Amino acid sequence: MEKEEELSKKLDVLETDYRKEKQQIEETIEAVHHENRVFRREIESLADYVRYTAKREEATEPEALQQTYRFIQEAQEEGQMVVKKTLNKLDDEKEEQRLTYQKQRMSYEEDVLLERKERNS
Repeated sequence: MEKEEELSKKLDVLETDYRKEKQQIEETIEAVHHENRVFRREIESLADYVRYTAKREEATEPEALQQTYRFIQEAQEEGQMVVKKTLNKLDDEKEEQRLTYQKQRMSYEEDVLLERKERNS
């Protein structure tokens, strides 16, 4: 019975740790999404500022303006790649954590069943 209680406590700790880690990963994912939204707004704001400045200064060099827009677009694309890579890494981490949790949980549950069998024998 004592062994069964110990295993039950281990299961509780495992469950608590799993939920904490899952929550932390989900919060990180949400933070990445938030930062991505902020980044996109800032990029759009920068593009608006470039347009405004070009009109105000009556830009006579369309090539320089096009190059500026290309730089902005490249920054936006690179930002999206970083976000995608980060989210994929977090999703992989979340899945790995879930699989580890399930494996450990099954192991503890099997130990509980074996303990009960031994006790009932």
